[in-house]
Amino acid sequence: MREGMELVRSGELWLKVWVRAKEQPAGWVKEEFRQSTLKDPRQIRRLEKIAADFMKEPQGSINAASGDWAASKAAYRFFASEIEADAVLSGHRQKTIERMGERAVVLAVQDTTALNFTTQRAKQGLGSIGTRQGGARGFFCHATLAVDAEGCALGVLDVQSYPRAAERVKRQRTGQARERESVRWLHSLASCQRAAERCGAATQIISVADREADFYDLFAYAAEEAPAVAVLVRAQHDRELEEGRLFAQVRAQPLLGTLPVEVPCSGESPRRLAHLEIRTRAVRLRAPSHWRQSAQWPVLELQVVEAWEPAPPPGEAPICWRLLTTLPMPELTAAVTVLGYYTLRWKIEVWHKILKSGCRIEARQLESFERLERVLRVDAIIAWRVLYLMTQGRAHPQLSCTVALEDYQWKALYAFMKKAPPPPSDQPPSLGQALLWVARLGGFLARKNDGHPGPQVLWRGLAKLDTLAQAWLAFSSPPTCG
Repeated sequence: MREGMELVRSGELWLKVWVRAKEQPAGWVKEEFRQSTLKDPRQIRRLEKIAADFMKEPQGSINAASGDWAASKAAYRFFASEIEADAVLSGHRQKTIERMGERAVVLAVQDTTALNFTTQRAKQGLGSIGTRQGGARGFFCHATLAVDAEGCALGVLDVQSYPRAAERVKRQRTGQARERESVRWLHSLASCQRAAERCGAATQIISVADREADFYDLFAYAAEEAPAVAVLVRAQHDRELEEGRLFAQVRAQPLLGTLPVEVPCSGESPRRLAHLEIRTRAVRLRAPSHWRQSAQWPVLELQVVEAWEPAPPPGEAPICWRLLTTLPMPELTAAVTVLGYYTLRWKIEVWHKILKSGCRIEARQLESFERLERVLRVDAIIAWRVLYLMTQGRAHPQLSCTVALEDYQWKALYAFMKKAPPPPSDQPPSLGQALLWVARLGGFLARKNDGHPGPQVLWRGLAKLDTLAQAWLAFSSPPTCG
């Protein structure tokens, strides 16, 4: 923290009034952009400042987050520059890969979401985001989020953004995914392969995707271009095998065992305990017959695991998951582990929610798609940071809160919540306790059955924490006279 001294003359007495300069970016911001590929150090410093400002005010506009006109103008100038959008994410990506290398298993969860800017008609370069949304305009964001086996978000490995033509091009069944919009799934696999090469054999990276990624070219690309990456995809198509159909064949396999799963309440359906039957089968996946020269494509060896609820309660649809994977599953334990991996796919849905509702990416007032691409990368990192705090607090609540908060932040938080002076710097509260206080600032009641705080109360609490921390900095060092 820099401090400057302003001298104010009152008669013959000089008063030394210490005026605290604007806060430097937090330590985590410095770390995330330390390996940025941006050429100009001034651009890196500006990016750090923008990210730090956005983190203090996740739901605020660029003007509100920046705090003054000079910082706002600099931020708009940064987003209007010719910087490659991918370069904005580059430093964070490298730091994410470092964190991945510290884990034995990493799930690279990829998914697509539509960003709607229909009401902002002056924006240039947007396209259709689907007929189901009534001719809405915007663009798509396909992201890859790295998550460890405990569910802690490690970072955003890849972000792809693209508008679709106003008149949607009819998908040609004769075309391969590498020639269509589906190439985004393969691009994510390529990013995972590069990360795997840096992490080494000690880290197993598994690409996880939903049913939209159930197509032959994804598995073929993984086998040819990304051999260090395993694939886990929920099956959508009841494929024709050498003997019957996929779904019937896996259901006919011997029962490996049962798995009790707690199903949360949904709508009018109460929470319940479901008992799932686990079965697996090895399958041979052949190229689609309608592909031209399909003989050149190999037959792929995959495993299928099914988790099926044979006796659901009256009026409830049975739970049924069928997962295609390149991971071996010789026994029940391995199959249950794979099912557990797929449940972590939901983390990217939470990340989408933070990106849209927390960072309010769809409310950004920038005039072109190219500028929105750059601000999207910054918001992607901020959304990860909120998710990281939430998942880290759940997975490792016993850690010191200094892994997430600066010294002045947790001291301001402690003093406000406990109405007492904070303890010494070597006795900070735990991460779980500090994040619970942050959530309470955001409206979390912390009652006995309220469970863990979610992302919404966290991003609200972080904004209030910044106000408390700035007040703490302002009043913790009283001015001196003489």
